[in-house]
Amino acid sequence: LTINDNRYGITSYYGENNTFRDISLISNTLYGAWFYRTRDNVSLIDSEAYDNQNGIEIQEGPVNITNLNASGNSKYGLYLEDVADSNFTNIITNSNSWYGLYLEKNCTNNTFINITSNSNSQIGIYSKDSSNSTFTNISINSNILQGLMLVSSYNNTIINPTITNNNQNIDHRSNSRNIFILNNSFGEITWDSTN
Repeated sequence: LTINDNRYGITSYYGENNTFRDISLISNTLYGAWFYRTRDNVSLIDSEAYDNQNGIEIQEGPVNITNLNASGNSKYGLYLEDVADSNFTNIITNSNSWYGLYLEKNCTNNTFINITSNSNSQIGIYSKDSSNSTFTNISINSNILQGLMLVSSYNNTIINPTITNNNQNIDHRSNSRNIFILNNSFGEITWDSTN
């Protein structure tokens, strides 16, 4: 299913028990998809969002996203605000004009696995006021400003990141404290970002 050239591609208010699968969200004026105050069991699977203002925006609620390419949008690839207890797996947010993946306002207890955020015009992954999430196997490369920026974000665990060739690879501010874990042939290396 292709949804294109609208104001919104998909809008879901107070959604529950909805699965959106195999959808192309292209050239919509504001959002490829906007999920607002979802309740439970809302999923977006095997989909793409490009040439929208924001590829996918989620506000206030749990949503599970698997196999998403949200690239080439004029602001954000994937925008999360006050999103908790959600899973994001196999996500690509490349070449967006602002940020690839943006989290703010109490995004907590989320799981991110296999996230690629490269060649965005500003920041690869930006996290503000968001805590207690796990990021595993993230690749953040060749973004114009920061690769990974953490502002007032606490107790996140970043496992096996690849963060290279950004103007600033990692930027943490406002006493953000997060744990980085690197596994290699020598074993596990843990780094507390406040040290």
